[in-house]
Amino acid sequence: MTSKGPKETLVTRLGFKSSSSPSKAEAEMEKVRKENAHLRRKIDELVKRHVKPPDSDKTKLLERILSLETLRERNNQQLLVREQELETMRQQLSARGGEVVVSLQAQLEQRRKEAEQRDALFHSLSQETGSLKNQLATVSARCQSLETQAVVG
Repeated sequence: MTSKGPKETLVTRLGFKSSSSPSKAEAEMEKVRKENAHLRRKIDELVKRHVKPPDSDKTKLLERILSLETLRERNNQQLLVREQELETMRQQLSARGGEVVVSLQAQLEQRRKEAEQRDALFHSLSQETGSLKNQLATVSARCQSLETQAVVG
């Protein structure tokens, strides 16, 4: 059985993933970008279909979705910066010993807790975005129903 190096053992014990694995935040950021582009295309399609000015509720929902998407993007950027800082700390941890190790471990734990809080906020924002998308779909369906009734009536 081969023994792990001290760095690998410490990384495993602290619950961090190997630096060779792709970043979860980068994947999430790419997903958010694609979703944002899709929402913008959807908004453009809706605007082109309706000659009338958009409903105020619909506009508010669209603005809220856009603001949440922007906030999520900003949080992902901050998460990437924090991950880079953590990687720097891990490198310092492997290069130094003694008191510095204890200090850096405490900092890592604090940063990990902050990252967990950001993840919880991110999850909450994702749920709210989903809810707003559902509301937007309902408002759009109602607008379309009213438009159909206006054409028929």
